Amino acid sequence: MITLSVVIPTCGRASLLGRCLEHLAAQSLDPRRFEVIVADDASADNTSEVCHQWITSSPWKLRYLRCDKSFAGGARNRGAELAEGRRILFLGDDILSSTDLLEQHLAAEDTWGGEAVFVGTVRYDPATATPFMRYLEEEGVHHDFPRLRLAGAEASVPGRYFYACNASIPATTFRALGGFDERLRRAWEDTEFGVRVERHGVSIRYLKKADALHVHPTTARDYLAFRRSGRDDIALAVRLLAEAGGTFPAVEPHPLLDRLVTDDVVDLAARVLSKIDHNLPKRVRARAYGRLLRYEERRAWQAAHHVAA
Repeated sequence: MITLSVVIPTCGRASLLGRCLEHLAAQSLDPRRFEVIVADDASADNTSEVCHQWITSSPWKLRYLRCDKSFAGGARNRGAELAEGRRILFLGDDILSSTDLLEQHLAAEDTWGGEAVFVGTVRYDPATATPFMRYLEEEGVHHDFPRLRLAGAEASVPGRYFYACNASIPATTFRALGGFDERLRRAWEDTEFGVRVERHGVSIRYLKKADALHVHPTTARDYLAFRRSGRDDIALAVRLLAEAGGTFPAVEPHPLLDRLVTDDVVDLAARVLSKIDHNLPKRVRARAYGRLLRYEERRAWQAAHHVAA
């Protein structure tokens, strides 16, 4: 009997998806107890071929769903519609699961109950981690696991920590909340959903032992481009959360600085830094990374507060 449905959104990363599926094939959980649903967000590569090879050879039930372009949130929603398990586990296509990851998500129900939501640990793959990625991980900029580890397993996790690259939720709760908001395409769709989970009165717990590696080599230049592509999504998410009664900190204005420092200037600085950061002392690198990210954060929040006002 299937108790857990693993939903993986993917787009144009067939090779990484294959590695993700290989790690699921090595799971300690009885393969009769879980299924894997790959929701393909209009890939142009051989994702379909990779999945159909696994359909014929995998020890567990695998379904491949080709979707119209709807980004990660929409693809997750399409996959979740097919889920047969009582619990849905969302994984990224670039996530390499520890052998007991699925068991950890199910076993946590014995402690916290079947209605709880669980967020597992994700660490950057040391084999592909750049200096910038190590900075993100140590400072908790992208996924704030340092703070979650300090909070400990006994504490409830705020909704903003719902990281959909390794998180599970009861299927009934997911459907009651209406899934991910598909207007949020590139950023904050899981954050906004997690806040709705919290406001729904559902407990969110951090599972340190539900461990996985994140294979996604990223430089400062790549990351800033990713963050910038999500500015409109952040603005929309803030408006949606404000309408639901959320409060947000004021953005510290820097009129002169923002006039002198533009996106083009920051892009140039990030491009140069990505080429030389290996040669810089760690402290100097961290200071430079921090200034670039604070600029992007300020720009995103300025747009968000303008929309929410």
